[in-house]
Parts: sequence; structure tokens; C-alpha cells
Amino acid sequence: IVENAVKIARMYKKKNNVIVQQGSFHGRTMATAAMTTSKTMYRTGFGAHLPGVFVIPAPYCLHCDCYDEDMASCCLKPLEQLELLLKQQTAPSDTAAIVLEPVLGEGGYVPLDSEYLRRVKQLCVENDIMLIVDEIQTGFGRTGKYFAYEHSLENSEDLPDIVTFAKGIASGLPISGLATSKTVLDNIEMGCIGGTYAGNVVAMAAANATIDVINEEKLIENVNERSEQLTTGLENLKKKGYPIRDVRGYGLMIGLEFNKNVPKGTASTIASYCSSNGLLIMPTSIFETIRFMPPLNVSKNEMSEALEIIENSFEKTFS
Repeated sequence: IVENAVKIARMYKKKNNVIVQQGSFHGRTMATAAMTTSKTMYRTGFGAHLPGVFVIPAPYCLHCDCYDEDMASCCLKPLEQLELLLKQQTAPSDTAAIVLEPVLGEGGYVPLDSEYLRRVKQLCVENDIMLIVDEIQTGFGRTGKYFAYEHSLENSEDLPDIVTFAKGIASGLPISGLATSKTVLDNIEMGCIGGTYAGNVVAMAAANATIDVINEEKLIENVNERSEQLTTGLENLKKKGYPIRDVRGYGLMIGLEFNKNVPKGTASTIASYCSSNGLLIMPTSIFETIRFMPPLNVSKNEMSEALEIIENSFEKTFS
């Protein structure tokens, strides 16, 4: 679906190039693999990729040269790099879209700084570039709002030009889609965007039911309550002296990154221990990082049980 978003942007703007962020994941097709920079495994061995893809740094403050623990906000150097890119490598007149994840997924569960995201949107408006926000992993309540961009782009004039979504919209049934304005779609030739399984009625029913459950069972409220419980529990582990460098994220999309000096494979070791004891978690990123993404309807007792298993895994790993 991200590839379709890029096709729409290129057709609508009549420009070819796209800009993506370092550490992003957008897919495994030939086009989206060219846009994916979270790990080399998604690109290696497949030959030439889609041309016209340019990469900028993401505001991953923990690994920025400017990083200081006392910093209150992002230094915005990645924004300066974007401005330089538009002057040195891909002119605005050649650039159709900037594509980004509001929270880096495979890149480490790193939420983009709100001021950075607002400034990127402003830059897009000033340079006639579309902003495509990839919400495939973050959409439909995962971050405590329906869409993660809402944490930063609150005003109607700041809205993304295209939003892609999948995964959470239908509780696991195969469906993906994108949202954009009628003005944009009126300029896209009918039939040039589609797919064999488009409009599958079972998947559509599942999506409608999922949205009903999110609203009727107040799952977004639950996400925010359980998020506070999870992050507080993880921060308490840090206070106990475990080698945790960062706990970050929105809602139930939380990343925990270990200190630089932990052994390689630490995150995988802990994930394996948790799995053996009834808790499914996953490592992510090229750094030693664990991602926590429990179901949106996880209960208080289940979260307490999960935190107990996590602490036991830390005791075993770091003792």
C-alpha cells in the first residue's frame, strides 16, 4: 500500500523522487525495499532498486552527535539535513513526496519529535511536496490515538497528504488502505491503483467490526492506561540498576533500549526467555532494543503478569 501511495504522489505531482528516513521500514516489494533502511537484510541480494529514493536522518536523539541527557527537545539537526538534501541532491521541483513513519517501527520504536514533524509538514507545503505518513504499524489505536501523527499534527492545515494503514484495522485479517483528499483522487486515473483482493467483503466486515470494538469497548482509553502501567514498570526496572538506556514510545508501542555495553544478542536472549515463560515480545532495531506491543485490550492483571516475567528475564540475564 505504501507503493500505491508513492504512485499516487508521483502521478499527482508529476514528479519522480521520494525522500525517506534512515531507520524506516516501508515494505519488501522492489519499490518499498528501496525505501526501507532499518536493516540491510530487506535489500541485500535483490539487485538494482527503484531509483529516485533519497535518505535523510531521522530524529533519533539517542544516537545524535548533539545528544545530552539534559536536552529538553530535539536539536532539529535532521531538519537541517533535509533542507540541505533539497538544495544538493533532489530539488523540490523533482521531489514528489516525503515518506515517514511517525514512530520508527523496525528502526527501534522511536517516536518522531513533534516539532520536527510539524516543521517537515511546513517544509512540504512551502516546496509543493506531499507528506505521506506510513501508519501501517501505528494506526488504529496502537499509540493511544487513532493515528500516531495526531500526537504532533493537531491542526487541520497540518494534516498529512496521504496516510497508509493496515495491520490493526481488521484484527489480523488481510486488508490495507490509504486515505487522501478527493482533490488528489480526482486527478488519479480510475483503475491504475488496485489489486486482485481489493474490497474483500470478509476483510471489510472485520475492519468495521474492529472499529466498532475500539469505540464501544473504549480501547484507546485502555491503551493509555496500560501504557502508563507498562512504562512505569519498565522505568522502575531502570531505577533498580538494570542496564536500560531508554524507555520510549506512545501508547502500547513502547521501545526499551539497553546500554551500549551490553553483549550483542541481549535483546534476543530476553525475548527468548520471555517466550519460554508465556510472554511474546520481540527485539527490534540494529541496536539492542526490545519492542512491546501488547493487544489493545490487555488487562491490568495481564500487564502486571507481563512485567513480572520481564523482571525475571532481566534477573536471569544480568545476574
